[in-house]
Amino acid sequence: DHLEALFRERLGRKHAVLVNSGTGALSTAMMAADVGPGDEVLVPGYFWVACVSAVVRCGAIPRLVEIDDTFTMDPDDLERKLNPRVKAVLVVHMSGACGDIERIAAICKRHNVTLIEDVAQANGGSFRGKPLGSFGDLAIFSFQYNKNITAGEGGMVVCDDDLLADRMWAYHDVGYARNAAGRVDPNARVQSWGQCLRMSEVAAAMLIPQARKLDQITGQMRARNQQLYAGLSSIPGATPRRIID
Repeated sequence: DHLEALFRERLGRKHAVLVNSGTGALSTAMMAADVGPGDEVLVPGYFWVACVSAVVRCGAIPRLVEIDDTFTMDPDDLERKLNPRVKAVLVVHMSGACGDIERIAAICKRHNVTLIEDVAQANGGSFRGKPLGSFGDLAIFSFQYNKNITAGEGGMVVCDDDLLADRMWAYHDVGYARNAAGRVDPNARVQSWGQCLRMSEVAAAMLIPQARKLDQITGQMRARNQQLYAGLSSIPGATPRRIID
C-alpha cells in the first residue's frame, strides 16, 4: 500500500491498485469500465499491441482513430468516430508525449464516454502542470523492464470513482471487492471473474525508491530528449513530432 499511496498523492487520485504488468493493468481497466461483447473502444493508430489485445479479450471491438502530428490521438478524428456503440476511449501517451489530452478529456466527458489513459510510456510526464494519469476516468501505468522506473515487470491502475475502484479491485484479485478492513467481501456490490493479477510485495519494494526520485529521472530524460529534438530540427527537411507541452 505504501507504493500505491505514493502514486495516489503524486497524481491526486483517490484509488490506486498495483497489478502484475501493464498488460494486466489494461485488462483490469477495461473490465472496470464494463467493456464487453459488442462494445467499441476507440484507440489511436499508433499503439503497443497490448492496447488492442485488452479490448479483444473483453470480446469488444477496437476501432482506430487517426493520430496527428503529436503522434497521439487526433481529437478531430475522435469526434468523427464517436458513436452509440463506443463504451470507452483509450488514449495512449506513446513515446513519452501526450498530445492534447485536455481536449480529448473534454470530448469524452461531453459524450459521456469512459476515458482510459495509457501512461505506460510517459510515467512522470505532465500536461500544463497536471500529471499524466490524472485526466482519465481510469489510467494505467507499466513498470516493465524498459520503462523509466521498473520492477522488471508490473503495472498499476488508478481512478477516483468508488464503483470503478471496486471493479478493478475485484478483477485484479479473486473476484470480490474489499471491505473497509481490507478483507475480501463476498457481499460487496461488485463480483466478477477475478484474474489474480496482483503485484508481489518484492516487486513493489523495488519500485518505492525509484518512485521517490521519479522527478529526477524524468528531468534527466527530458533534458536529453530536448537535445535530440533540437538537433533533429536543424536537419533540412526533418520535422519532429509536435510537442504541445
